[in-house]
Amino acid sequence: MTHFFAWCEEAKRFEVFMAVLATLVPEGGSIDGTIEGTGEPLSVSRRELALAAAWARGHAAAHFYSAGASGCPYGMSVEVDADSRFRLVWGGPLTLGVGGVEERFTINDIYPRHIHIVRDTRVRPLEAHSAVACILAMIDMKDLLLRLCTCHPAITTGGVGWDLDWEAPIEMGGTYHADCAVGRDLAMSWMYYRDPEARLGLAAGWSLERLHEYVAAAPPGASVPLARGDVLTREQVLAALSLPPSTLLDALEACASADAEWLAVEPKARHLLLEVEKMRTERGEKGMNLEKVDVASAEHARFIEEHAPFEVHRLPNGGVLLATHPFRTLWQLWADALNLLGIRT
Repeated sequence: MTHFFAWCEEAKRFEVFMAVLATLVPEGGSIDGTIEGTGEPLSVSRRELALAAAWARGHAAAHFYSAGASGCPYGMSVEVDADSRFRLVWGGPLTLGVGGVEERFTINDIYPRHIHIVRDTRVRPLEAHSAVACILAMIDMKDLLLRLCTCHPAITTGGVGWDLDWEAPIEMGGTYHADCAVGRDLAMSWMYYRDPEARLGLAAGWSLERLHEYVAAAPPGASVPLARGDVLTREQVLAALSLPPSTLLDALEACASADAEWLAVEPKARHLLLEVEKMRTERGEKGMNLEKVDVASAEHARFIEEHAPFEVHRLPNGGVLLATHPFRTLWQLWADALNLLGIRT
């Protein structure tokens, strides 16, 4: 299951939880919830009262079906935890789990294992099919992360990744910062690799000053190994945190251009998507003449991992979204930005 995380202060959490449901549950849609510890299903008439009662015990959850911006249906689960309970469990404190419900998705995931293209189309290269899968996944990943994190002003940061728990943000597929303080991603990633017992879902609420103090407490010259053989040093993180957030954001934005391989194949992928939409408009769902194409091979995954685009979105609410496909992760974007700033060589 793909997991989306968000942080807000505990006093606002149930209010935010209900705002998440109002944002994600489609009009007329039903919600199944459980009272923590009993597994008792909730009828619509009892829902809000029962969820409030569950929250009084430190945990509430709701389960429903909804769709992403691409129109794909998903099974979704939203959970909220109090700090007292959250210290003992994985996740959140606000967690949205999303899994595909159609046969074309891997079990409990939002990344398609096959796509549909118009039969007899002339666009056939593996790279174009990989790009279609990447585009579709990123459309819904960005949409759901933004709907989660912007549904209430109390949410200050969030992210999306594979793990059940909040992992290193530089290894995620997307992060959100209401205050544009993107340096939080580096400091939290340092914490993740420095202390295996650290709970990033709690540290996500720390101020930049407190995060700076945490990193500075390590011995000079200390470093942490990253997932792909790179190294992040104490001095690099401190140098980044010492810069104005706008400087870091400008550097990330400058490094977010797609590479040549992606630029070469993206028009073909967009053409394939447009062909399907054109046929749907002209013939309707029942008249579609589509072919199923597998996109779950190692070669497809490798293309996405090496060439998925990086995006930096400045948002209307004053926040910022950093995004790529989770197969690639945000680390290369950060590495390029730190190189541009002269922090990493």
